[in-house]
Amino acid sequence: MYSNEDRMKVIRLYIEYNYNARAVIRELGYPSRNRLAIWYKEYQKHGTLDGLSQQNNSKYSKEQRQEAVDYYLKNGKSISCTIKALGYPGKTTLCDWLNEDVSHNKRKWSCKASKSLVRCTTEQKEQAVKDYCTGVHTPTELSKIYGVPPVLG
Repeated sequence: MYSNEDRMKVIRLYIEYNYNARAVIRELGYPSRNRLAIWYKEYQKHGTLDGLSQQNNSKYSKEQRQEAVDYYLKNGKSISCTIKALGYPGKTTLCDWLNEDVSHNKRKWSCKASKSLVRCTTEQKEQAVKDYCTGVHTPTELSKIYGVPPVLG
């Protein structure tokens, strides 16, 4: 569970960043987009975060939650394998559960991509298209040149 202080930090940043949930989550690494919406709705309604949203309003039971966390811890600590084996929850939900329930571990689970987003200038994009269309470089070569994953299909 996140403290009211943590949750208010999220709300303040959300307002400061012009209601851009993605920017808040990218900076802090939490909460999920849905959880942020719940916290902000509570903040709008009450003007504070008095703990109402800490109640379990999840579509999963406490038993399902515990089963998922236990499975993760006992079976290789793989988020994707846990979800595949149990058929639930989503990555963000499981990361939230792990962050809240496995407090003895200092690790913070995050579902963010591990690599930063590659940004190419307009000129680089134009040159890449020209090089591809004229046959100067293959898509694989271009992906290596610009440091982006190749898109197939």
